[in-house]
Amino acid sequence: MGITTDILLIMHFIGLSMAVGAGISGKVLAMSVANIKMEKAKLKFIFDTRKISLIADVGIIMLLISGITLVALNPVYAQMGGIFFHIKMGLIVLVVASIGGQHMMRAKLKRTGDLAYFKKVQMLSSITIISAISTVIMAVLAFH
Repeated sequence: MGITTDILLIMHFIGLSMAVGAGISGKVLAMSVANIKMEKAKLKFIFDTRKISLIADVGIIMLLISGITLVALNPVYAQMGGIFFHIKMGLIVLVVASIGGQHMMRAKLKRTGDLAYFKKVQMLSSITIISAISTVIMAVLAFH
């Protein structure tokens, strides 16, 4: 492995840490406001999750850029990872889609004030966390 691959792997793991850490933080925050008076919880959730969401977005972008570049520079990675690599790729699509869904639901919550969107954000954040952890497991199985 060359220095470029090492730098990309470092970028990949930093992005992973940011994305998963922010995802878990957002979920914990959502759970902490779930039992507060709903109007207050709604406002707290909308304002407190913006920065956490930004960290997750930057992490996902780092993961995608580094991951795509790693495979482009080393196409053998896709082959040596076998079925676990392909499952990992499918899970990444699910992670990105669930994060996109959370952004949409947060925007609708902010725009409408309808607390049904709060519950959808909570559900999507659970999907994101489970998918992200599953992605890490598939990566370990693919490349160990």
